[in-house]
Amino acid sequence: MDAVGLVAIGALVQQQNQNLLRLQQAVDRRRERRRRDRVVWVRKWILRRPEHGLYHNLMVEPRNEPFITL
Repeated sequence: MDAVGLVAIGALVQQQNQNLLRLQQAVDRRRERRRRDRVVWVRKWILRRPEHGLYHNLMVEPRNEPFITL
């Protein structure tokens, strides 16, 4: 293969890499947007898990809470 052919192949590979980079950046932006829009509702007793830690201590409270449906 001559030098012109290698230069042409190099240019195509560089263009393909740029296209892949743009695609990956678009996917990353979309993922980040989804993460920002996501809202998670967590009960207060679940947030106290690092404080209490034990299953038996945590499971007493949900049994005593009223069951609420949305």
